[in-house]
Amino acid sequence: MDAFKHYHAIVNAHYDDKLALSMLQLCAFLSGQIESLEQPYQAIYNHYKNDPDFLGMYAFFYCHVNRQSEAAELIKQGLAIEPHNAWLQHIYAHALNENEPEQIQQGIKFLEARVNDWPKQSRFFEGHNSMHLAILYLKAGYDTKLILELFPTRIWGTAKEFSFEQNNAFLVLFALDLVGYDHSLINIGRTSWQATRKTLFIDYFTPYLTVTAILSVAKTDPDKAKLAIDAFAHHAANFKPDSPAYYAWHTIALPVLQGCFAYMQCNDRLACEYLAPVYNKTRVMGHSDEQRSVFPAIYNAVKHSLENKL
Repeated sequence: MDAFKHYHAIVNAHYDDKLALSMLQLCAFLSGQIESLEQPYQAIYNHYKNDPDFLGMYAFFYCHVNRQSEAAELIKQGLAIEPHNAWLQHIYAHALNENEPEQIQQGIKFLEARVNDWPKQSRFFEGHNSMHLAILYLKAGYDTKLILELFPTRIWGTAKEFSFEQNNAFLVLFALDLVGYDHSLINIGRTSWQATRKTLFIDYFTPYLTVTAILSVAKTDPDKAKLAIDAFAHHAANFKPDSPAYYAWHTIALPVLQGCFAYMQCNDRLACEYLAPVYNKTRVMGHSDEQRSVFPAIYNAVKHSLENKL
């Protein structure tokens, strides 16, 4: 959090420094400390209230502290200023309550109407917003062919060597697995898992991205994944035991990784043992609630499986 404190000080002294403002959000997001943004955002809101990028940042904060109605209001304001802004469209997806069928349908309609905006702005938004659309299709019970048409063109495309693309692929393929989709039924599913095994690159940037990078190859190359898990455990153990980094990497992320790997090996009991104490504590791993929701979903799946066997 040292970097966050430095950028906070810069923003306090220089409201117009948008680079520092962006880095402030990035530091909080990647470190799992996004709740720390409330005070600085409140302090500068009047200065930036007509800036659509800041409205998106503030809305993103609200999404991650479960204040969806406030997030939705800010996104509405931002989109009124820049309706084709892919960043704001992305936050719109995060602001949806995905337990509400009506909001899921609204989200699908909204994103489908804006797919042409994304590649014009960046490969990241083309892939990531398409991932959100695919997940909404799945939650709405749409034919999986719609998802599999999106996958090889918009989700798993031109940036396969980058962690953001690998992560988007991971989230879609795992979501399909969790609803019982048989990847052997349509060739693109099997090809996709096979393709991700070639892209394992671990830089230990954040616990979340490292965990998902390892799990992306575990489906088709468990031996490779086991070696990566051992390396992860060694890395996690090297932090000072009383440090936030040790807590994030060793106390939380390591059992999440071990539990998810056990799930992929069809060992539900071991998966449950690893995940039960930590599945709802993953914020410190970094990144968004939406992305990390895969871990509670896996825990709930293995718990349900074990209960059905009793």
